[in-house]
Amino acid sequence: MPRALMDIPGILFLCVGLVLYYFVSTNLPYDESLVGGYSLTAFGSKTAYKNNGLKSEHDSFLNCKRLVHVNVLHRHGTRSPDAKFSKKVEKYRNLLEPLLPGWNFSTKSCGAGEKVLLPSGHDELEGIGRRMRKLLPEEFYRASNMRAVSSDTQRTLASAKSFLSTFTDDKVDIFIDQERVRFFAFCNNYFENIRSGDIAKAEYNKFKDGPEMHAVLKEVIVDHKLESLGLTTSDIANLYKVASYEVSVMDENATLPDWVRLFRPNHLYVLEYLHDLKVNSPNDSWFESLACPSHFFSC
Repeated sequence: MPRALMDIPGILFLCVGLVLYYFVSTNLPYDESLVGGYSLTAFGSKTAYKNNGLKSEHDSFLNCKRLVHVNVLHRHGTRSPDAKFSKKVEKYRNLLEPLLPGWNFSTKSCGAGEKVLLPSGHDELEGIGRRMRKLLPEEFYRASNMRAVSSDTQRTLASAKSFLSTFTDDKVDIFIDQERVRFFAFCNNYFENIRSGDIAKAEYNKFKDGPEMHAVLKEVIVDHKLESLGLTTSDIANLYKVASYEVSVMDENATLPDWVRLFRPNHLYVLEYLHDLKVNSPNDSWFESLACPSHFFSC
């Protein structure tokens, strides 16, 4: 058999490998807009609207001539931490500043109150209102053609008002419907099986104490000579949460908060996975049911 024919399988294998390498190496896990090498979309539920990194999969759906009805579900905009976590932020800043002189451990997300909508959160929802107004025909932003529903949470109501302030020129009444908007707060299954569920906690702790998190812990300590602090994986998770809050209030084109620089860029993906285990409980049937509203009645 000619040598050229014998090498055909090897050549084909090489070609397939090159194609796979091209797609894997040129497609980032989250988005194509990195800041200082870091993805700003890798902060889980704390990711700011402006950093979502999403692209439309169905641009044709935005053809205004085809629209007859639009449902819009907004989460509240960027908020401040609760009082308990704000104290942790201050504790970590006091620990790190002596060891990392010249670093700017900003706390812009704190101090405005507990879990309140921040100015950047107002800006986010006002921006969404403007963009939606440009997309939709005029009849969609008349008060007579819309119904606005919110929970009674201060940050959520403030977010709704910010959105409506730019989406419409009309005065729109906001209806409070706790059981619909915050249905999980009235769901026994959620509190018994998810919020306090042993399986979810076990999976979270298993990953927090696993090799991936310990690798991040070791690299953070070595990179910044933080051996004297006796940091644990729980501390690393908290420092990531601080970074998440501070990134969410970044001004456009601003430099990264130094909280983020504590980590290597690839650390964020590990830490976001841990965050998602706590917040979203992946693979839990309760969350899978959210895909179909009919399952809400099982609560």
